[in-house]
Amino acid sequence: MKPSPGNPRLYTIYDYFTGLTIHSKRLKSESKRNIIKFLKTAKKRINKELGVSIIGIISDALPAQRKAIEEVFPNVLHCLCHYHFYKFVFDAPKKLDSNLMAHTRKFLANLYYLRKSTLYANQGKVWGPKFSLTQEILETLRNLSKWKPRPKDPYFVGLELFTRLMGVYFILDAFIEGLDGCKVQFEDEKVILNLQLKIKEFIETKKDVAAEFEIIKEYLAEIKAILDNSDSSAEEALKELENHLKKLVKRLLSGSCMEI
Repeated sequence: MKPSPGNPRLYTIYDYFTGLTIHSKRLKSESKRNIIKFLKTAKKRINKELGVSIIGIISDALPAQRKAIEEVFPNVLHCLCHYHFYKFVFDAPKKLDSNLMAHTRKFLANLYYLRKSTLYANQGKVWGPKFSLTQEILETLRNLSKWKPRPKDPYFVGLELFTRLMGVYFILDAFIEGLDGCKVQFEDEKVILNLQLKIKEFIETKKDVAAEFEIIKEYLAEIKAILDNSDSSAEEALKELENHLKKLVKRLLSGSCMEI
C-alpha cells in the first residue's frame, strides 16, 4: 500500500477467502532481500499456526516481488492482480491520450472566434455571433477547451474530448452543405466556414492517433472479455489469453500495427 510521501510502504499478506491478515510490515526498502524475509515470516506462520496449503498467490507488478515469491514459494501458482495488469497495459495508451488531450485543448484555446469577444472588449468594442446556432457552437467549443478529467469520465479522456470535437465538426460540415443550396444570406457564414476549416485541419493531424485508439480499444475489449468471463476455467482463460497474445505478436511482426 502506498503511504503518505516520505513513509515506507506497508506490505500486507492476507487470505483472500477469509480476509485474515497473515503478516503486515512497513518495508523501508522494497529489495528482493527484504521481501524474501517478509515472505518467510508469513510462510512460517501459515505452516505453524494455520497448517494449510497455499493454492495460489496474487501480487502486484514489482519484479522484486515476483522473484522473491518464486524463491520462497516455489511451484505455487502466482499471478498478477487485474488492477496492476491493466495498469501495465494502459501505461502507453494513457500517455498517448494525455498528449492528445493537451493538443486538443491548446488548439481550442487558440481558436480566433473563441477569443474574439475578449479581444474586442479590450478595445472597448462588442462582438458576438448573430444566430443562436453559432452562439451554441462557440459555447460548446469554449466548454470543450476547459475540459478536465472528472470521476465518471471514460478512461481515455483525451480521446473522448477529440471525439466530441469531431462531433462539432460534423455539425458544421452538414450545416455548410445545407448553406450551399440556400439563397438566403447567413450573416455568420464567415464564422462557421472558418471554424469548420480550422477544426478539419486539426482533425487531419490527429487522425492516425484516433485510428490507433480504435485498435487499442478493440484489443482491450477482447482482454476484458477474457478476464471477466467467470464461466471459464483457469486453463481455458489462460488458453484464450495465449491465443490473444499470438494474435498481437502476429500483428506486430507483420509491421501493420501502429506505434502504441
